Amino acid sequence: MNATQITLISAILVTAIASGVYFFWPGSGAGKASPNNSKTRVSSDVLPPTAPTDTVDFAITKAFNEARRGILKNKESHFAWGKLGMICIAHELLPEAVVVLKQAIALRPEYPNWHYCLALALHETDIESALKHLEKSAALNDDTPPSPRLMLAEKLIELDRLDLAEKHIKTTLGKDPNNARAYLAQGRLLYERGEDRAAIASLEKSLLYSPRRKRALLVMAKAYLRLGNEPMAEKIKKSSASLRVRGWPDPYRADINTHRTGLKKLLSNADIALGYGRNSQAVALAKEATRDYPDSEHAWIMLGRGHLRLRNLDKASHAFDNALTINPRSADAMFRRGVVHIYKKEYKKGELLYKKALEIKPDFTMAFFNLGQCLAQQNDFPGAVEALQNAIRFDPNVFMIRLRLGDYLLSAKRPEDALKEFEEALALKPNSSEAQSMIAKVKAQLKKTSP
Repeated sequence: MNATQITLISAILVTAIASGVYFFWPGSGAGKASPNNSKTRVSSDVLPPTAPTDTVDFAITKAFNEARRGILKNKESHFAWGKLGMICIAHELLPEAVVVLKQAIALRPEYPNWHYCLALALHETDIESALKHLEKSAALNDDTPPSPRLMLAEKLIELDRLDLAEKHIKTTLGKDPNNARAYLAQGRLLYERGEDRAAIASLEKSLLYSPRRKRALLVMAKAYLRLGNEPMAEKIKKSSASLRVRGWPDPYRADINTHRTGLKKLLSNADIALGYGRNSQAVALAKEATRDYPDSEHAWIMLGRGHLRLRNLDKASHAFDNALTINPRSADAMFRRGVVHIYKKEYKKGELLYKKALEIKPDFTMAFFNLGQCLAQQNDFPGAVEALQNAIRFDPNVFMIRLRLGDYLLSAKRPEDALKEFEEALALKPNSSEAQSMIAKVKAQLKKTSP
């Protein structure tokens, strides 16, 4: 590189830093460059912690020790300290995370990522310090991304510091008027103040920009209930029953998750693959888990789930049996082993296994549901009805349970009760053609038999 090129590149960098350009470190997320990029002088005598002795996952220990060696090679690298901090947070080694992230901040106090990460490590044990680091992160990154300020607002709402939370929410909405997370926080805040109609308006905006958010729907249901509109509250609550709580986009947390390793990562990735229908990929990941962690009940259950999706019933049985050898009281393994019996039409074996699972876990909703299916296939409709009524006792808002209970009541010659269950099913899923068809069928049947 000649002198002219070096001069040109130096001029570009100086201009970029002066303009507040964002630079990226791979695996670190966005961090706004500070006008003063000189390192903070800290003691080189500080040593990183050693891997906890109770860490049983060898992959986590390996990642920890590799990052630790990176620090020992260059103790003045805030990236090296921050990387170990993110590894610690990813695996819930929070005391160690606090130590190394404090050192990362000492080396580079103007780097927003480390303040955010330290807040995550502290929020359960030292909330006041966590709040300060969230505020620092938000100030340093100029709300790009907005996750530090919004997490700060959410924590302040939980602490009933509503006026301060409102200030941060307004700051976010002033910069991003379409932010669904900010509107949800605003809705929660207004609900806590008793301003139910205003809360509903904010929650509607949140759902407009990010539909089917369980948390927004649940707060909205509570607001309607407090306004005396019980039918609307119940309708909204039912519509949220089948939804999962989803996290918000957050590049800082995404960076942390890239450092996950070990059994939990393998099982999480396998579960995601199953969710997308990539069943062969899920099996491959689960096989890797059972190879590296042969004594893990959960690894064998995941492998069985993958084989079950592929209808490899004998391989699924083998995997679930291995899980039960490791933990004979695993209700989850029993439940899934019972599914194999259902696929093989071995309904009596399935019945006995689900009854055993329910002895271990009496509130296992879907075990009651599958038990009902086994009993119905043996023409024990009163028993099937009782099983699904127990399922509803623990979870009253599952469409398929209501629908099948209606079927079993109809087979048990209880059409009036069946009609009620089909109507409950339709309330949970208003567009269900199956529920609508069964309601029409039962009404026609009752009309014929009425005097």
